[in-house]
Amino acid sequence: LTPGGDYDEATKATVEAFQRHWRPAQVDGIADGETRATLMGVLQLATAESTTGVLN
Repeated sequence: LTPGGDYDEATKATVEAFQRHWRPAQVDGIADGETRATLMGVLQLATAESTTGVLN
């Protein structure tokens, strides 16, 4: 996915893939508040794992 500022089909497909994995109850390709909050949580876990070597 290349950053471009547009919410195009590639962006929607990427959001849908994220939702399928992390929030399968609602896969619609819309980066709503719940999707963004889930993304932030995943990023925090990944950051913690990369700095400590342990997934909390």
